[in-house]
Amino acid sequence: MFSTNALLQMIAGFFLILLVPGPTNTLLLSSGIKFGVARSINLIAAETLGYLTAISAWGFFLLALSHSTPALVVAIKLLCAVYIAYLGWQMWPSHPTAGGVDGKRMTFASMYCVTLLNPKAILFASGIFPLAAFASAGVFFVCVACFVLTLVPVALGWLCLGASLKGGGDAPVKPALLLRCASLVLLLFSATLAYSVLMA
Repeated sequence: MFSTNALLQMIAGFFLILLVPGPTNTLLLSSGIKFGVARSINLIAAETLGYLTAISAWGFFLLALSHSTPALVVAIKLLCAVYIAYLGWQMWPSHPTAGGVDGKRMTFASMYCVTLLNPKAILFASGIFPLAAFASAGVFFVCVACFVLTLVPVALGWLCLGASLKGGGDAPVKPALLLRCASLVLLLFSATLAYSVLMA
């Protein structure tokens, strides 16, 4: 079905794209800072489900429709940009103090939604998953298994990074400052995405 080299190339592609900072990883990082790994671990399941839903949708439906209905793709990308901007605005800590960060806990549903709208899913569906994955259940299962086995340690790494930055006033990097930087990353990501869609 797959050669060892093909599997390794696919896993490497998954790893590199998942590792790149973006909206989902930023939310994992911020949750690790605010609540630690144990209270944020369910977000990995939400991210997994969100990606698999989006990848399946793009692979089976949206990519086929994009040739005849390009406006649908534009609308989805703009919706993605708006939602990411909203999350960036929500992430900005309203009462930063020396000892902690104000903010609501990221819910399973919110993490699922932001991952569902993550543009990385389009790249996975169109560039990393082979076309055969959307025509054969066996090939699709192998690709999904490789994807999940790559996603879990990467997501856990972002949570652990956030948790390692959680601390009191003696922490070298203040959580409030890091969350503000993460908020700006999301807002910039949103603006860049919207600009690229509107100028296309």
